[in-house]
Amino acid sequence: MPTFLKILIGVGVVFGLLAASCAGLATYAAGESKALTADATVFAQTHDQYGCESAAFDKVESCGGVVCLVKAATWHSICLGEATPNSGYCDGVPHPRDTPASESWYADACQRVQMPDDDNCRAILGATQALCHNAAWRARTGGVNVSVNTATAQ
Repeated sequence: MPTFLKILIGVGVVFGLLAASCAGLATYAAGESKALTADATVFAQTHDQYGCESAAFDKVESCGGVVCLVKAATWHSICLGEATPNSGYCDGVPHPRDTPASESWYADACQRVQMPDDDNCRAILGATQALCHNAAWRARTGGVNVSVNTATAQ
C-alpha cells in the first residue's frame, strides 16, 4: 500500500473519531440543556422572581468553573422568565448599554448579597438585567416598571 494512501486513511480515521466525539458531546449538551430548562421551569412554578434570584445565588456559591457559572446564569434566566413576576423587581435596574449605571448597580447589588467584586454575582445579575430590559417579556407580563436612563442607553 502506498504511503500516501496510508496517510489518507489515517487522517480519515482521525476525522471520523473527531466527528463521533463532537456528536457525542452535542448529544450530552442537549440533554444537559433540557434538564436545566426543566429544573428551572419546575422551580419557577412555585416561586417568584426573588426566589429564583436567591436560588441562583445559592447555585453559584459552590461554582468552581466557567461551565457551572454559565449553567447557573442560564438557570436563573429561565427561572426569572417563568416565575411569578414581582412588582418592582426591575425598578432601578439600568439598561445593559448604560455602562456607568450598570457598574454602580452591580457594585451595590453584589455588596447587598455579600458578594462584592464577584464575577459570579455579576453573571447572575446579568440575567436579571437582560430580563428587565426584554420588551417581549415586559409585554407578556403586562408591563413591568423599569427605570432606564434613556440619555445614555442606546
